[in-house]
Amino acid sequence: MTRQTTETRRRPLLIGTLAVIVVGVVIAVVGAVGWFGADRPEPPPERRQVESVAASGDIRPLPAAAPLEVSVPVVDLHAEVGVQPPAVDGVLVPPTGDRAYWLDDYAGMGADADQTAYLIGHSAAVGPAAFNALVDREQQRSSLYAGDEIIVTTEHGEVVYIVQRTMIHEQSRLADIADLWTANPGRLVLISCLFDDQGRPTDDNVVIYARLAPESSGDVSSEPERW
Repeated sequence: MTRQTTETRRRPLLIGTLAVIVVGVVIAVVGAVGWFGADRPEPPPERRQVESVAASGDIRPLPAAAPLEVSVPVVDLHAEVGVQPPAVDGVLVPPTGDRAYWLDDYAGMGADADQTAYLIGHSAAVGPAAFNALVDREQQRSSLYAGDEIIVTTEHGEVVYIVQRTMIHEQSRLADIADLWTANPGRLVLISCLFDDQGRPTDDNVVIYARLAPESSGDVSSEPERW
């Protein structure tokens, strides 16, 4: 895999039931199967309530760095983060199911990140996997809602992101979605695969878009950008 420093860097395409990534080239902008964010569905009333990490007073802007851990308190997700290995025969596969993996030729996590940061991970039909908690199989959507916090731990400390929207993209078209791969400083994208409520694989991927919390970006005068 050749590393590049421009927006022509690799644009992965998640396919298959195990969050396989295939290097692709953006050809055209295409739509998504579903968009959860425009209507901003409200979380169910019985949903777990957690205290805001960003509002704790302990969060400050930190320099961008490699992620070591990722957590989503509202769905009780916690996973170590590894570096995604290079492609083999044009294919990138997260090597284990129990970790999230960082696409390290994109941005690190922190206030001075120069573009979008990406974490990918498996969800599984049976048994544990790093991103199982991100998927609501019954509703066929992400289990996260706008406003949920994602906490990434680096060598410098905790960086907080706020979920802006979640989408369902066709696996075969993921590499062609220009907005997904646009350099967008302060954005974090999480990607996993989707199974139905019977544990059968689908042709879709769950994509979660988040943005640095004001406390982590240093811009506490405004709300995080909404797409």
